[in-house]
Amino acid sequence: MSPHLTKLVPIEKLHETRLKEPVVTIGAFDGVHRGHRAVIKTIVDWARDIDGESVIITFDRHPRSVLNHTWHGCITSLEHRFLLFEQNEVDCCVLLRFHKENAGMSAETFVHEIIYKGLGCRRVVLGFDCKFGRNREGGIETLRKMRDRDGGPLFEVRKVAPLTIDGRKISSTDIRTAIKEGRLDDAALLLGRPYSIVGTVTRSDARGRRLGFPTANMNLHHEISPPSGVYHTEALIHSGSRKGQRFNSVTNIGTRPTFTTAQEKPRAWVEAHLLDFEGDLYSRRLELVFLRRLRDEIKFSGPGELKQAILADIESARDNQV
Repeated sequence: MSPHLTKLVPIEKLHETRLKEPVVTIGAFDGVHRGHRAVIKTIVDWARDIDGESVIITFDRHPRSVLNHTWHGCITSLEHRFLLFEQNEVDCCVLLRFHKENAGMSAETFVHEIIYKGLGCRRVVLGFDCKFGRNREGGIETLRKMRDRDGGPLFEVRKVAPLTIDGRKISSTDIRTAIKEGRLDDAALLLGRPYSIVGTVTRSDARGRRLGFPTANMNLHHEISPPSGVYHTEALIHSGSRKGQRFNSVTNIGTRPTFTTAQEKPRAWVEAHLLDFEGDLYSRRLELVFLRRLRDEIKFSGPGELKQAILADIESARDNQV
């Protein structure tokens, strides 16, 4: 089956886009986890029932990255979320550029100007804990109050109940913590899919190529990554002439301690060696799906010892290929 194609519409160009009977939800959807997908399934199913279009209003950056100076990264960047929206068959993604100025918009203004007038929407779905507008003042009750007010928008509103695992609500915060602590099985359970990162392949010093193991060095666009170590991964190419191809891979996350001197400031690297791949991946979008942890990243005596360790990592990945 061919992939579902989701339209991406910046809010400034919304007037150029005609949406047919839109069914709308709103949120950051960081992680696009099981709870998020329950909301997405509701808009997709409702839109199909009325021969309309399912629409997600989301943000170019996580609101907390603008409002909270202690923000330390997202589970899924915008491009990663968009891939997941496509996989979940969303028809349209409306992109709202989030900054401090529009963060001050009241919840009712947001509903009236963007959802009602901008999208021409009459059907809205929100998760149980969805908040929006100035100081997170708006939610499902805002929509219901506006609907029931004399002369208010004639909304149909649906609320999606929380999903729980072992009695605990699924949350992006818990997933983020599990990833940072290296509990990738727990993260996958809450996500409802194997944990993965998406980034752009960038040029570096080609040290891996000189060792005989060329690597794709990743710019993660503010996505968080697991703790340092060597992982068995699967690499999915999402752009370029090799788009759609998958490769067994070994990924190193860390500071390259074998080559970092005491005088140098350690730099964090995410670099993947794709087994049996030949070609150029520079500037390509790559997804790394984490299958299992192979070992810690350690300082070797030199390139020769490191090379033997990499060969053992590759052999382990081949023996356990999915």
